[in-house]
Amino acid sequence: MADKERGPMNAAQELFTTMQTKGLAATVPLTHPAEITKFHDLMMPVFDAEHSQGKRESLDRFFGTGASMEEIKQANPPEFMSRMLSALAPSFESVQWQSIEIIGTAREGDVVHVVTRIHLGVGETKVIQLQIFSFKEFEGNWKMMMSGDIQNMAPLLRASIETKSK
Repeated sequence: MADKERGPMNAAQELFTTMQTKGLAATVPLTHPAEITKFHDLMMPVFDAEHSQGKRESLDRFFGTGASMEEIKQANPPEFMSRMLSALAPSFESVQWQSIEIIGTAREGDVVHVVTRIHLGVGETKVIQLQIFSFKEFEGNWKMMMSGDIQNMAPLLRASIETKSK
């Protein structure tokens, strides 16, 4: 295996261990800065749209009932992402991140996709799933790219807000 693939595989292991021991929000420093900014830029219009309708359900859910639009607009992208992921943390409290197996890698330009098998548990239920993590080098370190699930969060939230306003 080429050394160029070892870095992303180690990054995938570190990502899993971080989720396992510290939670989802702790993965923000492991995320590529351009992806953090992209996340911010995808999500802000959701809060703007809701705010323009005089509502704040998403703002309250992700930033707390005391948060203001000014506050989240002033938050830097890493803080913004961390606070959003922290709000999702209760949804994952019962998940036991048991183990990760690195199956292999696939290079696509300057991005390396790491194919993994993740073993999870919730109570007595055990789940094994294939998961692909994508990484891109940044300042000598391999940083995670956003998954499709995270990228789809903004349009799904926005559609939910629009549906509720009808």
